[in-house]
Amino acid sequence: MNITGKAHKLGDFINTDIHCSGKYLDPGASQDEVIRRLFIEIKPGFSERVGKGDIIAAGEGFGTVSSREDAPTLLRKIGIQAVLAKSFGYLFYRNAINVGLPLVECNTDLINENDMIAIDLQTSVVTNLSSKKRIESKTKYSAEILHILEDGGLINHLTKHGGYAI
Repeated sequence: MNITGKAHKLGDFINTDIHCSGKYLDPGASQDEVIRRLFIEIKPGFSERVGKGDIIAAGEGFGTVSSREDAPTLLRKIGIQAVLAKSFGYLFYRNAINVGLPLVECNTDLINENDMIAIDLQTSVVTNLSSKKRIESKTKYSAEILHILEDGGLINHLTKHGGYAI
């Protein structure tokens, strides 16, 4: 599975409350209203600048704190196709796989805003196409997880195969 997209740079310890703060998750708020507020406290206008197929490049501890599936779901909804970070919160990591959002641990210091990035999930190689630098990844997906990601998440995988299949 190969991914190519433009990078949006974020810093360290971007927790799920910063992704989509609970204060914006009013029972009457539409998903589009919540999406417009993604990362508003650290990167105003983020959702307007994201294009389909873009990639987030963050620092340490991306997606820590909460177990809400909203954070990775909303990132997929606005067109983010992968997140690169130095490390991830465990629950965010699991929720991201479940919704079909690939996460890759790597040194994001080698990535700048708007760099074009290529990710090969089979070989775990990230390439900054803008600087022509190869970035080694710590992420090694199993064949089973790659199939889940290729199918767009766990529910899509189960639906497509009538149950769990590798």
